[in-house]
Amino acid sequence: MSASEEILISGTSAGLGTALAKHYCALGQRVIGLSRRPATFQSDTYRHEQVDISDDEEITKLFQGFREEKESIKLMIHCAAVSHSSLALLTSGAVARNLAEINIVGSFLLLRESIKHMKRRGDGRIVCLSSMNVPTASAGSSVYNASKAALENLAHTLSNETQDTSITINCLGLSIYDEGGMARELDKAALVEKSRHANRSISVSLEEIVHAIDFFASDMAASITNQTIYFSGVK
Repeated sequence: MSASEEILISGTSAGLGTALAKHYCALGQRVIGLSRRPATFQSDTYRHEQVDISDDEEITKLFQGFREEKESIKLMIHCAAVSHSSLALLTSGAVARNLAEINIVGSFLLLRESIKHMKRRGDGRIVCLSSMNVPTASAGSSVYNASKAALENLAHTLSNETQDTSITINCLGLSIYDEGGMARELDKAALVEKSRHANRSISVSLEEIVHAIDFFASDMAASITNQTIYFSGVK
């Protein structure tokens, strides 16, 4: 990426989103981070936008600002999501609605506006972070699993709708980011259950995730779209 191009990352107030923003800033890349909460770090090449991606008006206004400021976003990394662990019979409708609002509606709005922006600039790369929970259907997170399956299908559909452009849309099905909150929140039994579905370690490093993102973002991957790569040997 050239110095005049930016990386847009959602969910940069915590976890993997923060780690990715710090990583690309350390490389001298210009990063715009999105979160409902204030920024949790500062860098000369980082700008934070406090926005709710599930709010149509807010997200539309944000991208109007990008257009007015002549921003040029080449890569959008979609990390923002909320999770919840409980058996389906113990999950309230309010929890389910919140998950759907952020993980499905928010993803749709962010991808919609990112695609509009990239069509104006002529090309772009979108990488969405999904989960190993989609193929494994892990017990105890039914609505979260469904929301990530919806994200993958959304990426699939939008890939078909942008096939006449130079925009690529791909997903990474993450297992357990070894420095993230999920690794600390899951008990031993849950980790054992997740490992049962994998033929490699379910713990993945930031470096592994970045390597996959950089591959999808590279010029050599210009013809690769509508794909999901799962970590840890999960099918």
